[in-house]
Amino acid sequence: MLPLYQSTKNLMAQFLQIEVNHAPRSENNKANALAKLAASLTLPDEREIQITVGKRHLLASALDRFDDAREVNVVSVFEVEEETDWRQPLIEYIQYGILSIDPKKRVNVKRRALSFTLKNDTLYQKAFEGVLPRCLSREEATYVLNEVHAGVCGAHQASPKIGNLIRRLGYY
Repeated sequence: MLPLYQSTKNLMAQFLQIEVNHAPRSENNKANALAKLAASLTLPDEREIQITVGKRHLLASALDRFDDAREVNVVSVFEVEEETDWRQPLIEYIQYGILSIDPKKRVNVKRRALSFTLKNDTLYQKAFEGVLPRCLSREEATYVLNEVHAGVCGAHQASPKIGNLIRRLGYY
């Protein structure tokens, strides 16, 4: 570490002004992953290696599909079925403050809403890592589950492993 420190000090001396900010690992996932990868590689000093870093999503993120600057007025009419989307009460509460008449459901939605956020009309779970896993409907979850389990790159893993893989892909 001492040679790197000396090298950094020499580079810093070449600039008129330098500002150094600390970014916690939890807010810098890509750099942390690259640092872990670099630490795990043991190569001779004279050899170079090129590493391609990629990201895989089965469904496009809603944040990628919409611009924040665009304002849209939409009126939606939904036919309520027996089995409603689990996300709907949370979305209605977060977006409009609407709660169920049932006192038990009211308390449940208020408590659970603290763990979620709404961006571009899409529900995301708040996570400690700084990543926002996208909340899936029952149909989307079935598609992602089938794709991860038996898709082109499916490994036919047990349910806990599949659940962890789906979370790593950015879905809840």
